Amino acid sequence: MEMFVKKMVPGACWLLFLASSSQAATWDLTTDWSNFDNPNGSWTYGYYDFQNQFTSFDQNMVWIVGSTPAWTDSSITPAISPIPGMGKSTDPVLADFPIGKVGGHTPSGNNGLAVQWKSPMTGTVEITGEFWQMENYPAFPSERIHDYVVFKNGTPLHAAPIPEYEAASSTNPIPLRLTNVAVANNDIIELRVLNPSVIGQTQGFIGMDFNITDDLTSTTQWNLTNDFGSNLSSLGISPYPTSEGIGPDGAWTYGYLNSGNTEPFVESVPQWIITSRSHVWAETALGDSNANIPAVAAVPSNRNGLNDDPTGDFPARSIGIHTPSAAESQDRTSVFEWKSPRNMTVDITGTLWRLMDDGRTHGYELRHKGTSLTSGEIGELSTGVNSDDPTFFQSKSISVSQDDVLQLLIYPLSGSVEGFVGLDMTVTKASDVVVIGDFDFSGGYNAADVDLLNTQIPGTVPPVDPKFDVAPFGSPDDIIDTNDRDTWIRILVGSNYGDTDLDGDIDTSDLTISIINFTSAGGTGKFWSDGDTDGDMDVDTLDLTTSIINFTGAAAATAIPEPGSLMLLTLGILGTFVANLRVRRRIDG
Repeated sequence: MEMFVKKMVPGACWLLFLASSSQAATWDLTTDWSNFDNPNGSWTYGYYDFQNQFTSFDQNMVWIVGSTPAWTDSSITPAISPIPGMGKSTDPVLADFPIGKVGGHTPSGNNGLAVQWKSPMTGTVEITGEFWQMENYPAFPSERIHDYVVFKNGTPLHAAPIPEYEAASSTNPIPLRLTNVAVANNDIIELRVLNPSVIGQTQGFIGMDFNITDDLTSTTQWNLTNDFGSNLSSLGISPYPTSEGIGPDGAWTYGYLNSGNTEPFVESVPQWIITSRSHVWAETALGDSNANIPAVAAVPSNRNGLNDDPTGDFPARSIGIHTPSAAESQDRTSVFEWKSPRNMTVDITGTLWRLMDDGRTHGYELRHKGTSLTSGEIGELSTGVNSDDPTFFQSKSISVSQDDVLQLLIYPLSGSVEGFVGLDMTVTKASDVVVIGDFDFSGGYNAADVDLLNTQIPGTVPPVDPKFDVAPFGSPDDIIDTNDRDTWIRILVGSNYGDTDLDGDIDTSDLTISIINFTSAGGTGKFWSDGDTDGDMDVDTLDLTTSIINFTGAAAATAIPEPGSLMLLTLGILGTFVANLRVRRRIDG
């Protein structure tokens, strides 16, 4: 059994900054763009036809929007204006098509403009991108909202809306980041831009950046609004079975409390009672999906998103919720959860405001592993608290371990009833904090740590890897030697040489393991958990003697072995060694 150390030695947290010297491979849609080849290396430009089949563009021509050359389909009559196509801007004739940026026009219907990337590798990649409206339609701004979807081999990985121009421009685009996506050689990663899924909306111009890299950098910030993910169930596209595990590192979950437990939403619907132009996660089992049931909505189309109610405040590109009623949940609480992907220190900030001025007062509470960090009341619109001047909350320098959960709870205050609330929440990494001596970053101490340390001894020739330099404790000497191993075992772990299972004692179980793995001097392939106390890859009489001298008996025992008993145990073990050695000599002879 390995020992996971929860109690930290004072001053035993270090900030470790690790850099990779390997050269990353990056595929950038904009940088790699070609007006002459399609397919172009790993990239193929095209669209989905009315039969929902991918069609590669086969001609490059001057686009209708200006002098920019664009890929199109020669089988489509050019008189259809503008025809589906995709190009890299040389002429910013549209409202927002900067020179050097890639953009396209979606086909009619709702089958999508598409870019495919064919993987030339097997491994793990990160997918990033940005999306915006290339044209402003002042007469009907809300009718050009689009959706983007990222697929892997036809299976959706992530979907999110691209709102109107005023909320999504090239200087303020909708971001995309997907982490740790496993790919095999010839796998297809596809970006598809769809026409609006809400009835009555139509095709349009969309700008895009799309990048794939095997340089796997750690996420440093998670933002509830930017990371929003939706299902397009009306189109049969469902990247997320529930509103759980959304965004970079699968960190976010949206839901409500039911008897103290988080219930993720299970359905996504294209519209909500307060706005017909938003993407909504909802618990439809509790009522009509277009009624005021517990739900979370994102990115409505315009400033007056509440059914064009001038007293409402649901801006484009924001998150809004409706808390559950007492009849729907005894907790009457909406919840947003963030799950930490690793050990680190984080800062949490957020904003809250009421979407409607209806006097339904609400409160909030931020928790870490069930412990309250901060709480308060959400100000009302009538008091001047709104999306431009919201209620602000924060909690700084919170140490989180991998899989720790932060919860933001929102609920009606006593005497009030359920209602609408707008919000945002950001979690930012302040530092990577690990326990000193946790060389494998497992979150605790184990045999792998001391094995890694042994590979660094002696390490007197610079450069020294600082994470292994733990001695003298608190004042590293830039030398990695047996003093560092002594410090790791005796001070950090609080044990001694011979504790093969790192459970805090050296008992008969440890000695038995050492006996079984005995090799004599010069053996190979043995590690700490086998009984190798000095890191020379064997288990010999020196290792066994060390374990015997440090013998404590089981930690749970109340009596410490008398010297005579320990001597008898030692003689018995040594007798076994001698017998084994004689047998080996006979066999070898």
